[in-house]
Amino acid sequence: MAVTVGPETDPIVLKLIPEAAIQGKIQSEEGEPIEAAPVMVFARHIDNGHKGWDEAGSARTDEYGEFRIANLTPGTYYLEAGPKLRSSFPNARSATRQLGFAAAYYAGTPARESATAIELGPGQQFEAGLLLKPEPLFHITGAISGLSDSQGTSVRVVTQYGEAVRVPVRLDQETGEFQANVPAGSYLLRATTWSERGRSSSAEVPLEVHSDVDRLQIALSPLVVRRLGRARR
Repeated sequence: MAVTVGPETDPIVLKLIPEAAIQGKIQSEEGEPIEAAPVMVFARHIDNGHKGWDEAGSARTDEYGEFRIANLTPGTYYLEAGPKLRSSFPNARSATRQLGFAAAYYAGTPARESATAIELGPGQQFEAGLLLKPEPLFHITGAISGLSDSQGTSVRVVTQYGEAVRVPVRLDQETGEFQANVPAGSYLLRATTWSERGRSSSAEVPLEVHSDVDRLQIALSPLVVRRLGRARR
């Protein structure tokens, strides 16, 4: 809002809207608090007739599994918690499969489209708790080809909405070999590389995970993705 100040300027009134917040507790099905779980709040927008999503706020749970996301304006929001996975990479051939907590939306659905919307008014403090279910983690391994010594590389697991899944990915910058542990689900595996001259390239492969996946090969130049090997259980 532009204001012209002069001797005849009328008094200017600014109306402040009290901030809203979403807070709550993230627990396991057994009622145990889940510490350091990521919690995100999303708002929907329409750009040139196309629906999209914006992250409106985020937090991590404390030792009691509690979180608070403040500074929210009145509107409609969708709350997601998780995934909460270990950062270690045990022997992929271990007889004991590693468990983690997959992501879930309020109130208890894995899909954003079926999540319960949270309507916030000015100054409202909304309580939203979530129970996360432990699920087996599947091991993903592969390699990126077409790298050069002057390039840096990253590999991310991405959701269908284009948002990075907060799971650990181990990458060897010299060989391009990578591994990750993820719950079952539909993802994109996105590799990005950049050079000292500021040039970058990327490639991605859709990934349906229902078992361990071996020898996933991503070629950056040309941008071709091909799948080698067979899935194993």
